[in-house]
Amino acid sequence: MSETEHIASISSDQDIEKTSETKEDSCNSFSGDESSSLENESKLLSLNFDKTLCQPNEHSNQIETQENYIPDHGGGKDSCAKTDTGPENSEQITSFPGGDFTQQVLKTSEAEQAVTQILAELRSSTFIEAGNQKTYSESPYDTDCTKKLISKIKNVSTSEDLLEEIESELLSTEFAKDHRVPNGMNKGENALIMFEKCVQDKYLQQEHTIKKIEELNKEVQASKDKVLAQDIAAKNAIQQLHKEMAHRMEQANMKCEEARQEKEAMVMKYVRGEKESLDLRKEKEILEKKLRDANKECEKNANKIKQLSQEKGRLHQLYEAKEGEATRLIREIDKLKEDISSHIIKVKWAQNKLKAEMDSHKESEEIKSNELDAKLRVTKGELEKQMQEKSDQLEMHHAKIKELEDLKRTFKEGMDELRTLRTKVKCLEDERLRTEDELSKYKEIINRQKAEIQSLLDKVKVADQIQEQHQRGKQEIENLKEEVESLNSLINDLQKDIEGSRKRESELLLFTEKLTSKNAQLQSESNSLQSQFDKLSCSESQLQSQCEHMKQTNMNLESRLLKEEELRKEEVQALQAELTCRQTEVKALSTQVEELKDELVTQRRKHASSVKDLTKQLQQARRKLEQVENGSCDKEVSSMGSRSSSSESGTLSSEASDFNKVHLSRRGGIMASLYTSHPADSGLTLELSLEINRKLQAVLEDTLLKNITLKENLQTLGIEIERLIKHQHELEQRMKKTQHKALPQ
Repeated sequence: MSETEHIASISSDQDIEKTSETKEDSCNSFSGDESSSLENESKLLSLNFDKTLCQPNEHSNQIETQENYIPDHGGGKDSCAKTDTGPENSEQITSFPGGDFTQQVLKTSEAEQAVTQILAELRSSTFIEAGNQKTYSESPYDTDCTKKLISKIKNVSTSEDLLEEIESELLSTEFAKDHRVPNGMNKGENALIMFEKCVQDKYLQQEHTIKKIEELNKEVQASKDKVLAQDIAAKNAIQQLHKEMAHRMEQANMKCEEARQEKEAMVMKYVRGEKESLDLRKEKEILEKKLRDANKECEKNANKIKQLSQEKGRLHQLYEAKEGEATRLIREIDKLKEDISSHIIKVKWAQNKLKAEMDSHKESEEIKSNELDAKLRVTKGELEKQMQEKSDQLEMHHAKIKELEDLKRTFKEGMDELRTLRTKVKCLEDERLRTEDELSKYKEIINRQKAEIQSLLDKVKVADQIQEQHQRGKQEIENLKEEVESLNSLINDLQKDIEGSRKRESELLLFTEKLTSKNAQLQSESNSLQSQFDKLSCSESQLQSQCEHMKQTNMNLESRLLKEEELRKEEVQALQAELTCRQTEVKALSTQVEELKDELVTQRRKHASSVKDLTKQLQQARRKLEQVENGSCDKEVSSMGSRSSSSESGTLSSEASDFNKVHLSRRGGIMASLYTSHPADSGLTLELSLEINRKLQAVLEDTLLKNITLKENLQTLGIEIERLIKHQHELEQRMKKTQHKALPQ
C-alpha cells in the first residue's frame, strides 16, 4: 500500500473528528453529558484507527493493546468479553503453523466473502435511512443554528460516507494478497476482527447520532409549541386591550355629556349671582361714602382735641420750667450772698495774715504789701463784678415772674376752650356709635352675599374640574394607543433580536472550531511547560545551596546585631545620665527663679514703702512751706491737721519707718522738720526743700530702673528655663526612640 493512500485515510479521519466535534459543540445547550461522552468515544476511535493505519507491519501484541483501548458502548460485561478475546486471538496467531498455505488462502477467501456481505447489508440500510431523512421537513420556526446542525448531521451520517470510510480502512489494513508478514503468514483473520470492530463502532456512532437527531427534533417541536402559545397569548392580550379601550371611551363620553349639562346649569347660576353681586356692590358703595364722611368728621374733631391737648401740655411745661428757673435763681442769690460773706471773711483773714507777716518778716514787708494790695484790688474788682451780675439776675427774675403771670392767664383760657371741645367730642361720639351700628348691619348683608358668591364660584370650579377630567380621559386614550404602538414595535424588535441570536449562534459555532485549535496549542504548551519544570527543578537545587549560604550570612548578621544592641544600650545609659544632670540643673534654676521672685516681691514692697515715705515727706514739706507763707494762723487747726496726717502716715508706713522718724525728730535737723508738724531747724528754706525733692525723685527713678532691670532678668531666666525644658523633652523622646528600636531587635 502506498504512503499517499495512508495520508488520505488519516486526513479523512481527522475531517470526521472535526465534524463530530462541531456537532457536539452546537448541541451542548441541549445535552451536556451525552455530548462529552460522544466526544471521548470519537477521539478514542480515531486514535485506534490512526494506530492501525500507521503500524501495519507490527506484531500481534500491538493489535492486542489497540483492542484494549476500544470504548465500552454496550455495557461492562461486553467490554470485559472484548478485552478477553484479545489474548485468545493473539494465541491463535502465534500458534499458526508455517506449512499449511492452502488453509490460509481458504480463510482469507472466507473473510472476503464476509466483508462483501456486510457491505451489502450496509447499502440496504442506507436506503432506509435516506427514506427516513426525507420525511423530515423544514419548519418556518427553525433557527439558523438548528438548520446548520441538521445539515451537518445529514452530511456526516450518510451511509455513503460510512461505506467510503470502511473501504478506505479496509484498503489501509492491507487485504492485498501480495503483502505478507515477516514469518510468511497473512493477516486476514486479524483484519477481519478489526473490520468487525470498526463496523460495530460505526453502528454505535450512527445510533448515537440518530438519538441526538430525535432529541433535537423534540426540542424544536417544544420550541414551536412555546412560540405558538406566546403568539396566542399576545393576540388575546391585544384583544382585551381593545375591549378595555372601547369601554373606557364610552364611559368618558358619558361623563363628558354629564359635565356639559352641569356646566350649562352652573353658568346660568353664575350669571344670576353676578347680577345680585352688582346690586349689592352699588349699595355697598353708597354706604361706604356715608362712612367716609363720618370718619372725616371724627378725624377733624380728634385732630382739634389733639391740638388742644398739645397746647395744654406745652403751657404746663412752660409753667413748670419757669417755676424751676425761679427757684434756681433764688438758690443762686442765696449762694452769692454766702460767697460774698465768705469773701469778706477771707479779706479780713488776709488782712490779719498780712499784719502777722509784717510782724514776722520786716524785710519783705514792702514786697508782700504790694502783693496784698494787688490781691485786694483783684478781689475788689471781682466783688464789684459779682454784685453787678447779681443785680442783672434779679432784674431777669422779675421779668420771668411777669411772664409766668401771663402764662397762667393763657392757661386758664385754654382750659375753658378744652371744656367746650369736650362737649363737642361727646356729641360726635354718639353720632359715631350710630353710624357703626348701621355699618355692622350693612357688613352682615355683604358677608351673606359673599358666601353666596363663593358657593357659586365653587360650583364653577367643580365644572372646570369635570372638564379637566374629560381632557385627561382623552389623553389616557391617546397614551393607550401609543402604548399599543410601542408594543407592536417591541414585537418587531424581538423578532429582530431572534434573528440576531441566530447569527450569534453561527458565530459561536465558528468559535468552537477555534477552541479546538486552541486546545491543540495548549497541548504543545503543556509539553513546553514540562521542559520548563525540569529546568526549574535544576534551579531549585541551586536555590537550596544559596539558601544555606544565606543562613550562614544570617547567623553572622545576628552576631553583629547583638553587638550593636550592646552599644545602643551603653548610649542609652549615657543619655540617661545626661538627662539626670539636666534635670538637676533645671531644678536648681527653678529654685533660683523662685528665690529671685521672692526677692523681687520684697524689693517691690520696700520700694513701695520708700515711695510712700517720700510722698509723705513731700506733702509735709509742702505743708510747711504753706505754713511759712501763711504764718501761724490757728494753731489748733494746724495741730489737729498734723495729728491726722501723722495718724494717716502711721497707718500707711511700717513700724520700722515710724521708729526712724521718731529718732530723727528727736535728734533735730532738716529731716526732723520733715517728720514733724513744726519746723525743727531754722535752716530749712524753700530752695533746700526743692533740692531734697529733686534728690528724692532721683532715688525714685533709680529704684524704678532697678525694678525694670529685675523684670528683664526674670524674663531672660524664664526663656532659659523654657529652652532647658525643651531640651529635656527632646532627650526623653530620643531615649524613647532608642528603647523602641532596641526592643524589636
